[in-house]
Amino acid sequence: ADSGVGAVLLQALQRRLAELVSRAPLPALEGAGDLLEQFNVISGGSAVSEQLSRAVEARLSYLLYHPREGDPGGVTFDELRLHHACASQLAARRLICRDSLAATVAHVKNWMERASLSKLGRHCAAICELVRAQPPLLAVLTARLCRAAQPPKR
Repeated sequence: ADSGVGAVLLQALQRRLAELVSRAPLPALEGAGDLLEQFNVISGGSAVSEQLSRAVEARLSYLLYHPREGDPGGVTFDELRLHHACASQLAARRLICRDSLAATVAHVKNWMERASLSKLGRHCAAICELVRAQPPLLAVLTARLCRAAQPPKR
C-alpha cells in the first residue's frame, strides 16, 4: 500500500513541477535542469522524467516566440543569446531534446540574416561566442557580410 501512495505522490509532484516549469521565466529554466535531475533521484528513475522534459521544452519554445508578456515586439538579440545559453546547457545535460536547441539556433540564424550591419557590429563579441558554440552559424554570418558588401542592384 505504501508503494501505491508513493507513486501517487510522485505523480502529483511531477504534475506540479511541470506546471511550475510552464510559468518559469527564461533565467529560471537553467535551474529547471537541476530540478529535473533531483526529481530523477527522488523517483529512483534512470532517465529524466519525459513529462518534465517536455514541459521544459514547451516553455523554451513558448519563450522563443513570446519573449516578453504583453510586448508584441520580436525577440531581441540579447534574449536569443540567453535562450541559446539555456538551451545549450540543458541539451548538454541531456535534459531536453536536441530539437529544442536547434530551434534556438534557427532563430539566431534568422536574426543574423536580417540584422543591420550596425546591429551585427554592436553584438560582435556575442556573435563570435555563438559562432564558436555553433560553427554552422559562421557560414550564415559570412553570407550575410558578403551580401552587404555587394553593390546594390540597379
